Amino acid sequence: MTVFRLLHLLALLWLMTGVGAVIVPTWRAWATKDLEVRAVLLSEAQQNESRWLLPGVIGVVFTGFGWAAAENMNFFGTGWLLAKMIIYAIDIFIFLPHGRRAAPCALPCAAGAEAGRVDRGAP
Repeated sequence: MTVFRLLHLLALLWLMTGVGAVIVPTWRAWATKDLEVRAVLLSEAQQNESRWLLPGVIGVVFTGFGWAAAENMNFFGTGWLLAKMIIYAIDIFIFLPHGRRAAPCALPCAAGAEAGRVDRGAP
């Protein structure tokens, strides 16, 4: 049981590192007005998502359920399973798609800014 607990703790640390590695470049991209810097930061956030955040989410799910099964916890008798599923739903359906949408949108904007063809909206 201690091995499962250690694996779950390491997976949680991996997940938290992934959240930080995605959120910090995204915040910095929102704060800057330079489109080239914004595109680079959002691309970095997208790469960090696939390298750190997604493996962390997957690792936490499997090690958490492995640890609970080793401890013979009742999945439905306590509210911890519902709480974990709500947290995972927020991570997977709100945070993860943001990086997938933001970086591809920023790259054409940066290319247009280099050529001087940035559309500023309706005249």
